[in-house]
Amino acid sequence: MMALCSNSRDNKRIILQMSVWQEWLINLAYVYPQNPDEQKVSDMVHSLFRMLLYHAIKFEYGGWRVWVDTLSIAHSKISFEDFRLEVSKVYGGAGSPDHGFNSDVSAGRRTSTNGVDRPDTPTEPDASTENSDAVSITETEVRSETNTSVNKDATITRNRAGSSKLAKATGQQVFSTGPTPPAFRIPDFKWSAIHQRLLSDLLFSIETDVQAWRSHNTKTVIETVKAPENEIFITNTLHMISQSVDNLIIACGGLLPLLACATSPQNEIDTVEPSQGLSIEIVISFLQRMVNLVDVLCFASPINLANLEKEKGLRKGGILRQSLRLVCTSAVRNCLECREKAKQRLGGGRLSVSGEGAGQEAPKSDHMQSLIGGVQPTPKNIVENLVGQHPVTDVERLLQDMDINRLQAVVYRDIEDSKQSQFLALAVMYFLSVLMVSRYRDILEPEVGKEGLSRTSSVVDDRSTVTRTASVMSSGSTMTATAEPGSQDAAGEKMDEISLRRSDSVTSHDAPNQEGISAIRVESSAAGEVKPSDGDDESRYTTSQLPKNAPSFTVAPVSVANLTEKLERALGTTAALLREIVLDFTPYLSKTLIGSHGQELLAEGKGLSTFKDSTSVVELVMLLCSQEWQNSLQKHAGLAFIELVNEGRLLSHAMKDHIVRVANEAEFILNRMRADDVLKHAEFETLCAHSLHQHKENAKLCDRLITSARRRDHTFARRTVDKILTVMMDSHGTWQMSGNTKVKRYWKLDNWEDDCRRRRRLVPNPYGTSHGEAVLRSSGPSTTDEIPLEDAMQQAEEPLHARLASLGFGHREVPLEVGEDIDSNSEELEMEYNNSKNVGPLTFTTECRLIAPGFALKGTLSITSNDLYFDADEEDPEFQNMDIEVIRYCDNLHGHWSFYDIRAIFARRFLLQSTALEIFMSTRSSVMFAFNDHAAVKKVVRALPAVGIGTKYGIPQSRYASLMSPRKIFRQSNMTVKWQRREISNFEYLMYLNTIAGRTYNDLNQFPVFPWILVNYESKELDLSQPANYRDLSKPVGALNPSRKKFFEERYTTWEHDQIPAFHYGTHYSTAAFVLSWLMRQEPFTTFFLNLQGGKFDHADRTFASMAQAWKNCQRDTSDVKELIPEFFYLPEMLVNSNRFNFGKQDDGTLVGDVQLPPWATSPDDFVRLHRMALESEFVSCQLHEWIDLIFGYKQRGPEAVRATNVFYYLTYEGSVDLENVDDPIMKDAIQNQIRNFGQTPTQLLREPHTPRSSLMHVSPMIFRPILEDTCGSVKFPSSSPICHISANTFPQLPTPSIVTIAVNHTYAINRWNVPTNAAGSGGANYGDAGADPSQAVLPLMTVDPIVATNPPPHNPTRRHLGNDFDQRVQLRSGSFATTVDSRYIIACGFWDHSFRVISADTGRLTQCIYGHYGTVTCVARSECNITSDCYIATGAEDCTVLLWVWNARNQCISGDGNVPGEGPSAKATLTGHEDAITSIVVSAELGLVLSASKGGPVLMHSTLGELLRSLEVPGEFRAPDLLIMSREGMFVTKYDHANMAVYSLNGKLLKAVTGPEKIESMVITRDGEYFVTGGEKGIVRLWRTFTLTPLYSYPSLDGPVRSLALSHDHRIIFVGLSNGSVTLLNLDLNKWHQEYQKRYD
Repeated sequence: MMALCSNSRDNKRIILQMSVWQEWLINLAYVYPQNPDEQKVSDMVHSLFRMLLYHAIKFEYGGWRVWVDTLSIAHSKISFEDFRLEVSKVYGGAGSPDHGFNSDVSAGRRTSTNGVDRPDTPTEPDASTENSDAVSITETEVRSETNTSVNKDATITRNRAGSSKLAKATGQQVFSTGPTPPAFRIPDFKWSAIHQRLLSDLLFSIETDVQAWRSHNTKTVIETVKAPENEIFITNTLHMISQSVDNLIIACGGLLPLLACATSPQNEIDTVEPSQGLSIEIVISFLQRMVNLVDVLCFASPINLANLEKEKGLRKGGILRQSLRLVCTSAVRNCLECREKAKQRLGGGRLSVSGEGAGQEAPKSDHMQSLIGGVQPTPKNIVENLVGQHPVTDVERLLQDMDINRLQAVVYRDIEDSKQSQFLALAVMYFLSVLMVSRYRDILEPEVGKEGLSRTSSVVDDRSTVTRTASVMSSGSTMTATAEPGSQDAAGEKMDEISLRRSDSVTSHDAPNQEGISAIRVESSAAGEVKPSDGDDESRYTTSQLPKNAPSFTVAPVSVANLTEKLERALGTTAALLREIVLDFTPYLSKTLIGSHGQELLAEGKGLSTFKDSTSVVELVMLLCSQEWQNSLQKHAGLAFIELVNEGRLLSHAMKDHIVRVANEAEFILNRMRADDVLKHAEFETLCAHSLHQHKENAKLCDRLITSARRRDHTFARRTVDKILTVMMDSHGTWQMSGNTKVKRYWKLDNWEDDCRRRRRLVPNPYGTSHGEAVLRSSGPSTTDEIPLEDAMQQAEEPLHARLASLGFGHREVPLEVGEDIDSNSEELEMEYNNSKNVGPLTFTTECRLIAPGFALKGTLSITSNDLYFDADEEDPEFQNMDIEVIRYCDNLHGHWSFYDIRAIFARRFLLQSTALEIFMSTRSSVMFAFNDHAAVKKVVRALPAVGIGTKYGIPQSRYASLMSPRKIFRQSNMTVKWQRREISNFEYLMYLNTIAGRTYNDLNQFPVFPWILVNYESKELDLSQPANYRDLSKPVGALNPSRKKFFEERYTTWEHDQIPAFHYGTHYSTAAFVLSWLMRQEPFTTFFLNLQGGKFDHADRTFASMAQAWKNCQRDTSDVKELIPEFFYLPEMLVNSNRFNFGKQDDGTLVGDVQLPPWATSPDDFVRLHRMALESEFVSCQLHEWIDLIFGYKQRGPEAVRATNVFYYLTYEGSVDLENVDDPIMKDAIQNQIRNFGQTPTQLLREPHTPRSSLMHVSPMIFRPILEDTCGSVKFPSSSPICHISANTFPQLPTPSIVTIAVNHTYAINRWNVPTNAAGSGGANYGDAGADPSQAVLPLMTVDPIVATNPPPHNPTRRHLGNDFDQRVQLRSGSFATTVDSRYIIACGFWDHSFRVISADTGRLTQCIYGHYGTVTCVARSECNITSDCYIATGAEDCTVLLWVWNARNQCISGDGNVPGEGPSAKATLTGHEDAITSIVVSAELGLVLSASKGGPVLMHSTLGELLRSLEVPGEFRAPDLLIMSREGMFVTKYDHANMAVYSLNGKLLKAVTGPEKIESMVITRDGEYFVTGGEKGIVRLWRTFTLTPLYSYPSLDGPVRSLALSHDHRIIFVGLSNGSVTLLNLDLNKWHQEYQKRYD
């Protein structure tokens, strides 16, 4: 601290700007140091104070206030320390002082440096107090008591002695809480040793600067004082002196008592009593140092004192009046020293005190020596350096030259201010007159004493008091006087009136009636015997000591010349000053000094001539001793002088009050700071505890992350090994190449979802088994079918329902808007995310449950800045009790997902509570988490990317969208409008409703629900045009049978249960048991089913074995009202026992295996196809909205549900129970089990009837208008080279729809597609209709590329040429090229350098050349995509491998495996298994499949992750597949040899194989896979039905062999590329062959 403060002014300023900085600096030291080390510390603290205070005075504007604050805070601290010692002493404590400033220490008694005793501090406790209670009072306790009782008197109760005696007498141990300590109150200010040292150090620093000014070589002191840079220093110093000087004057006894001593005949110094805790010697030292500073900084300075007075709040002229009091005090002290030295030099002894003064505590000699010694040099007193000599230079003189000059400077400094100067002149005149008359008496008295004459002199009473009277006594009369100086300055301010009384000071035998000025004496109080005290705020001096008569004495016959010489020497300089003042202020004095009869005493020719013309001191003194002058001076000048003195006393009291007030204010600030410190300390402790807890949590988190990473790596390694084993052990793997042994393969349903959320893909199951241990159970109750109502009521015990009723769950109405207002505003949510976004590795961590089919695992969800992690708690008992076979099928026990892979986030329910999230990934899978409350859900959504619910439903992507209620999503989505306009299918719309209503594949209790469509499961033929084959969708399943409906309605109306509301159905239409019973033949649901059934299959009679029987059960069983699941419309594998599970035999001996299909279905695939066709039929489309009302709409609950016979058990509805308000864990588990057993009703999406679907004729009025012509156009290119590839990018969303054609001679053309105007309006325009409006067919459908048309061969432009680097061995086919969806880039293969290239279609320039194969690339394919999304590019080569690449739509290039901008191209996956060159490839991003064929080899199916799934079965004698086509619905058509074709399902099942009539050169399939088109070498284009490979239509033969085919986006135009270099456009109307619409064309 000292080093910092010594060398840096900024550091000092920083400390000074701190709040109450003095308090903590004081706490560094000791008030009463008891050893040298403590003394050293205290000295260092004093040094710091000196530097800081000096800096404040020297450099800081208003720095004098720092001095006042320091005095106040130090006073508070020292007073408190003394208070603690006193209280400790009173209550028997040892009273060890605490930190503070230093003091002298001696033998158990602390004494301050000025001799004032400190409280005793015994070093050892007294034996008598050993058993007494000791009170330890700390600063916090006492100061806290001060805050509550600062205005109350403190009382101390002392009853410990009585308690101790009682305890000794009774022999009992008495426990006392101890006496109540008194409250601490800041006492009146006194100058302690600490204050004295602070003042001394500060004065020393100031004096050092002044001395430096004096010793300057080039500048005088006057010049330095006038310098502007010293203005702050001078101002602050004068303020500091002004603040303390009056108090110091009072501390040394006061000006009036000192003057009384100086004018008394016997030098009665014993009347002067020091006060304020200071000794006379120290006070005189301070005053002498201050007066020397005033000489330089005030009298020699041109500074405007009025500004200082205004700043300090003094009256006008206040500083000069303070200076006059200081100068007068210094002059009186010098007079006393002169008189004392004169007596000692003449051999006169010390005067004895007469009267009652003999009993004073301090002798007169001590006071006199203190007065004299106060100006002696001290270690830090450089007064002698300032003045150059001792203040007393001539003991014979009345006033020293320095005093004369100071008095003169006071009067004449601001002479322009006449009123103040006049007042000062009047006061100085009285002061000089009193001293001169007194010295005149002193000069005469020694002479009388030599002749033996005696004189009676008055004795000054030492017990004097200051009183206030209402009158001024003069010659027996009374007058009233107002405050001076000047009535103008005292306007409105009434001063205390002063009593002036004449007293006989000197009585002579010869002249008893003479009166004159002989002495000033303080009036004695006859009754009170009270000494003067500065503590009396109401005290004032009076002028009663001013003598009424002139001195009376007898003059011995002595030499007149000798007396005159003494008078001249003693009073000469003083008389000169008096004459000067009188002459300069004659106009004012002549009006003020009025005689007893009103005459002017200073009139011309009278008293004025004595001052003006005479130079005789004797004459002047005699004039002053005259009766008239005595009366006037007493009456007027004496009043001004006493006014001056009383003002000083008032300022002294004001200074002490101000210090106490500032100390209290500082104490208030400190208390507030201490309270803040307590709060901050508590906050700090809390923060430390939180940090420690956070550190421990982070350590646990690190351990958990490390453990989870290890487990994740282990899981990944295990899966990789399983994948490798699967690939190696495949029929085309390395381990099976030469052997004939086949390993049985098991399959499971993959989590991959297509765009319609269908999970159709089967993948190898490394954990597959036939479950031979699942022994059939005996016949008995089953959990597969819902138990009867009575059993359900038995399960739900009465206490449970009573408890739910008490909570208000059983009978409360379902809220109208469940989950409607779960969030406030999207902008607020996004702002919360921006404010709470953390920068760091870990953003958010929370406990949750992973919701997967069959279980809910506890774990921890961790979110970083770019990734999402879930780690299951494998130590949880629930996890450890789970079947290991079930856990194997969970892919996300230790999951890791990148934010880049997150595509949509949906708010979900779990056990009817809105506490879950389902996150959809780019890997076409989803993961679901359930949290403790909805607040955690919101936090997770804020921490995840703002993807909303995706882009599919027409809602902007935002975090608010992820938390929207299902009803809001339904209202704001555009899917209903699309369904009404028939832009999406019935299946897609139902999946959309299930998705937004909270139905999910991850929770078997909330599995998507689909309706029963058909009722005919027994006939051999199914006519989908007959209404009798369809179910009534306006009724729930339970109400389809009239007799059963009546039973349910009677149950509802006759229900009488106190706790359970009435319902129709005690079972639900969708439960986990129902879902598993439907899917029990397909893994992993088989394992889940066994886990639910206790490891055993159910009895064969209760097993789902027949569609017809399942429908019958739903019609007649009162406990079976279940609906279907989506898999009935797309997954034929669920009906086949492909894994050969042993389900047992039914009672009639029938072996349960595959599901028995209706007679009208030839295979499971046929059943699913017809079932889906029925779902999309017009009969269902017209009624589907009514079924939606039952499940998702206004008939789901309420009165409409009652009328529709559609009320289920109350615990199945959303909002019926609030698990967050159930604290009892047993009760909570019971409620959850009830919810699991009875199922969950979807969220209600609408409260009004759902709008029906528009009719087909309303949407497309021209859809069934016949097409008269097969050909609608033809284009011939100038090159006449065969068109080997056509890409029809005709989507109307494109900026420029076009058809890209590529010829064998490596030229290409970008032909514009002119969308017909009637096509946009009708939605079903017939492009080739001859009856169309001619104005609508001005432009041909396809316009030839103008660059190609204007540059015929041999002038082929380079902008439309692919180059000549192709390998001549490779035959260019349709599969040799691919284009981007916007026709901007062409991807070509077949180059000799084993590369494939990306070429700009507009410029023909090479933009990217990609290497990866070790042979010539023979084929390339692009997956389906839209304009802005990425897609896959698959390439096959002669090296027998297929490489999968990613096309980055944003950067328009092949990107790396990580799909990061700027990364070099690299293959995402390498697909192996072929043994010869690849001939054809198709890839589907939606299905996640890659199909590839090789010369003479098989057709292999890989996933886009690189897994070899299966090899397609080759029918009969088919060989050499060379053409592949695949629809988005998963239908594959493979062309073998020349004209052999085979169709396969998505999972590789051979459905049909045929041989065509001619060699097929090209094929193209429709999007839904229902139809495909072939073109042969004879120029005939044929249309085929895919499922049955039935030819439907053959177009007329064209002008040449067909080399390429393409379909327009709406499947209404077939683009045919011929070998003659032309492109022919054929009309296509698929409605002609639709099973419902074909009759319209008959």
